[in-house]
Amino acid sequence: MAMDASHRGKGLAHIAFDLAEALCRARGVHYMRIDTDEGNRKMQHIIRSHGFTCRGTVWFQNSTKIAFDKEF
Repeated sequence: MAMDASHRGKGLAHIAFDLAEALCRARGVHYMRIDTDEGNRKMQHIIRSHGFTCRGTVWFQNSTKIAFDKEF
């Protein structure tokens, strides 16, 4: 997830997560998985605050990522 610096700190990431989950539910999808860079502590915090659980590390595009998932 990326956004222009002038829009950071306005809660847009939380809105995006809420909308994505609502769309999944509306379409009968009850599982989401997210990977993020190991050093991206801010995104890891946002992901955890939306109820995702850390499942370990994965290798993707020549770097290690932290994998999270959520069933709802």
